[in-house]
Amino acid sequence: MTRICIVGGPRSGKTTLAQRVAAEETPKYRGMQRGPLHMTDSLIEQCKHLGKDAWSEASRIASMWLDRPGPWIIEGVAVCRALRKWHAEHPDAAPPVDRIIRLTKPHVELSKGQVTMAAGEETVWREIKPWLMKHGVAIELTPSANRNALISGSDIVETFDPAQLAREKAASRAEDARAIASGEKTVEQLRAENSSFAFPRDRIRIDFPKKY
Repeated sequence: MTRICIVGGPRSGKTTLAQRVAAEETPKYRGMQRGPLHMTDSLIEQCKHLGKDAWSEASRIASMWLDRPGPWIIEGVAVCRALRKWHAEHPDAAPPVDRIIRLTKPHVELSKGQVTMAAGEETVWREIKPWLMKHGVAIELTPSANRNALISGSDIVETFDPAQLAREKAASRAEDARAIASGEKTVEQLRAENSSFAFPRDRIRIDFPKKY
């Protein structure tokens, strides 16, 4: 079961990528279970008669899509708002998504309204990203200016994949155990090597609130 959300600002290629992933035209995502494709832009159009409340209602409906059993693909500017709304209603629950693909750049010049929309979407993304990462949701960030690279997956600039991270840690521990067993390294040597990757203690600063 793979539940995929494709997010980003306006005109960044979300719909194009979602359609290609759903049609298995994207080599990087072949082999994943796929279900129906849901597009939040259709909700915004349906709710436009609500005026300033249109976005809120669209994200509310989209948040209900998230409760559906996977596999599925949900894409659109309103997806981050839908995730935030879902999180507010289920504060102790893990995110209802397995993979986030975030497109970070528009492929055309944006209008003033679209720039404002993109800024709002970015703000919401920053709010929900820690929650997603805490629960091990796989996150891919990629620019969308190069449409061919976007489709092939070769232009990804940042990836957070908890399964891959776990595999790397397990391999590192196994290598440490082998080095100790063979006498190649001592426990003290490995401890010194591993500590070099830790955050420097002299760079840590904790500001406690003042009492009045």
